[in-house]
Amino acid sequence: MTALLQDLRYGIRMLAKSPGFAAAAVLTLALGIGVNTTVFSVADGILFHPLPFVEDSSRLVAIVEISKNSGWNSLVEPANFLDWKMQSQSFSKIAAFEWASATMGGEPRAERIEAARVSEDFFSTLGSKPELGRIFLSEEQQPGRAVVILSDKVWRSRFASNPHILEQAIRLDGRSFAVVGVMPRQFDFPTGAALWMPLGMSPSDWASRKSGQLHVIARLKADVALSKARADLAAISGRLEQGYPETNKGVNAVPVSVGELINGNLTPLFCYTLLGAVAFLLLIACGNVANLQAARATGRWREIALRNALGATRRRMARQLLTETFLLSVLGAGLGLLVAEGGIGLIVSAMPAETAKQVAGWRDIGLNGRAVAFAMAVTILSALLSGLMPALRGSKVELNQVLNSSGPSGLGACLRRRSFLVSAEVGLALILVVGAGLMIKGFRNILEKARAFDPGKLVTARVILPDYKYSDFDKRRAYFDRALETLQATPGVAAACLFTTPPFSNNGTRWKSFSIQSVEAGKRLPGAVVQAVSRDFFQIMSIPLRSGRDFEARDDTTALPVAIISENLARRYWPGKIPLGEQVRLGEPNSPGRWLTVVGVASGVVYDWTDNEPEPTIYIPYSQVWTSLDPKGGAAWADTYFGVKAAVEPESLLSTLRQQLAAVDPDVPSFGLETLDKVMTASLAGVAEVGGMMAGAGLMALILAAVGVYGVSAYSVERRTKEMGIRIALGAKRRDILNLAIRRNGALIAAGLAAGLVGVLALMPLLSAFFYGVSPSDPFTILAVSLLLAAVAMLATYIPARRATQVDPMVALRYE
Repeated sequence: MTALLQDLRYGIRMLAKSPGFAAAAVLTLALGIGVNTTVFSVADGILFHPLPFVEDSSRLVAIVEISKNSGWNSLVEPANFLDWKMQSQSFSKIAAFEWASATMGGEPRAERIEAARVSEDFFSTLGSKPELGRIFLSEEQQPGRAVVILSDKVWRSRFASNPHILEQAIRLDGRSFAVVGVMPRQFDFPTGAALWMPLGMSPSDWASRKSGQLHVIARLKADVALSKARADLAAISGRLEQGYPETNKGVNAVPVSVGELINGNLTPLFCYTLLGAVAFLLLIACGNVANLQAARATGRWREIALRNALGATRRRMARQLLTETFLLSVLGAGLGLLVAEGGIGLIVSAMPAETAKQVAGWRDIGLNGRAVAFAMAVTILSALLSGLMPALRGSKVELNQVLNSSGPSGLGACLRRRSFLVSAEVGLALILVVGAGLMIKGFRNILEKARAFDPGKLVTARVILPDYKYSDFDKRRAYFDRALETLQATPGVAAACLFTTPPFSNNGTRWKSFSIQSVEAGKRLPGAVVQAVSRDFFQIMSIPLRSGRDFEARDDTTALPVAIISENLARRYWPGKIPLGEQVRLGEPNSPGRWLTVVGVASGVVYDWTDNEPEPTIYIPYSQVWTSLDPKGGAAWADTYFGVKAAVEPESLLSTLRQQLAAVDPDVPSFGLETLDKVMTASLAGVAEVGGMMAGAGLMALILAAVGVYGVSAYSVERRTKEMGIRIALGAKRRDILNLAIRRNGALIAAGLAAGLVGVLALMPLLSAFFYGVSPSDPFTILAVSLLLAAVAMLATYIPARRATQVDPMVALRYE
């Protein structure tokens, strides 16, 4: 301990003697540690611990199904859920929930609010208890039981924090519900839910394996690892596949993080990509500090050699040098935590407020204990990465080696190691900046595609028709007819239509399997997005028809059902042919749905920005939903959007449109009334946030790489000052000296770019989900970034090289 204290005191004195070196090293490490801690805090908040109000959230998982045909699916069939619950040995509790909504009556007006229907063990699985009242009883899971638990927000905003709320009934969807509980203020699961009701499913619903509708969460037993739970579920999936091959063939149950369930299955890819990017940034920072350390150690060779000659062991000298590096890292960590605090605040505030509400854990992102522990781990790693090699190299200097060395010959190995580090920094920087460039280019492609809809002039409004009032299709169609007539007659409205999913919204596309009459006698095909739309939808949304006709007034329930398909679906199943007159059917091959005649082919549209290409889409007229689908499917489509083409400034219409829709039926509140431009911007906020963070990391990598190149170039020039003086004295031109100084660093930069290019080609395809419409090996982006990085690096080389040309030969000859 005494020796360690001596090393600390001596290290502090030595760093105080070199304030410039200490400041440069601390700032570089602070940047690397701070940025890594910032990104870890974001990942921790939305992926690892998105539910801070949940008891022991590390044991909480979600269970999803992964199918060989349709991929990742978070919606689970009720019967599969029951089998998991009964057969699994890995979970102490398993629960299910499904999203719902409800119209809450009362003053000042009816309001449509988000809700969740939950199974019996939902709250106990989360380990959460109500602030007031109780959770649901077992008998309240029977169909028709009208009980509800309120969120703290609804209790305060709608009922003025009434302490006697448990003694009252409230109106939901025209029915009277008994309030049995109020959840704590911080409870928010599923994210955005304002109240909770029992699932209330019938025995026939629980027996279904044909339609996924439940999200599943589970709590691992205390002695069970995630790998064991994964094997347990795989075994159950195998048994279900054997028992129910028609519905469960190729379907595997897999445990994932709750953050992946509620924030989307791309969340891990987002988080791990950013963590990988800032890890590269940390390596670049550590490389710079290692170079600084090596340069400083070179200046201390005489001191180290003398201490070795006086009896200091190599181990003691290495420990001394490493202690100094740890001091730098600790100071860098302290400053890095301030960088992280500011970075977290910047990132959290950059997300639009409405979007942030929908991302679980976003509002709770902060510099918590886990983030500080991560920062300390990164600090130790940084100290080892940046200090170990200089410490080992610097500690073995012998006195006779120093006395016999007066120039670069004794320092060649050191210079070679530093040069290797600079090439590695350039390569890592190239990977980072290319990744950021591809993300930004992909994001711009999304925006350009989105602008084709003229979103600035389009206003959308969403309605969900309550079952208690619109229980059959005829009533729903009558409401939509009245609403469209009212909107079209509103002053300032050029045209109006309805549809079930806005473009680029990433908001609940409806995928259904389908059959084609001419393909193997109605064989079930993978699936397509199904849109129910009104007449003029394609014209209002600026979606061109490639062939055929639009929907017309004659396409009603008395006519033969028709469909318009997207051009990519037409190319896939009717290559080289215009499929007008062909027939498709929605649902399973044996479904009761009728065959639809294709009357048009429309340009492809992206509905989920996560897809690099437009999804295959089947459009049906909303007036024929009942005849196009099976009765259950048709009745379920009450969640619909209106699209209004504004003839005036769209913002000025919002209040009027809300009033007009309320006049159609006061019990059907409209919500999400916004310009399509804002809807799409909000849906793209997540990818814009990631793109911005990658761009920031790329910019910092560029700067750090330039600093590293400058440092090695300056060091090389300094060590060769005498040589350059001799060359000038012997008649060498200053241009020759400049070329000599630049040539060697140019080779280092070229080697780094070559290595980075290999890394780009290897790593970028893994991130192709972020590069909308851009090839992971996009030559223009790679070339542009390579030229930019080369230019910056060569500028960093040129500055000290130019200084070398101005050396006075007489001064250089006396230099040592």
